Amino acid sequence: MSAPHPPNDDLDLQDPAPRPKSKFRTWLKRIGWIGFLFFLLKGIAWLIFFYFIKEKLAK
Repeated sequence: MSAPHPPNDDLDLQDPAPRPKSKFRTWLKRIGWIGFLFFLLKGIAWLIFFYFIKEKLAK
């Protein structure tokens, strides 16, 4: 008979050797933020554009 396994305190979930951050991952995160800001500003610009079109047509 084998003894039951003792609790491992989530040792199985930890990465045995943490990998250094790759340049690709850093680049991807930076592009992600740039992409988010680009589309945010683009959306705001469209809202302003349509607001001024509406104001122009309302006169």
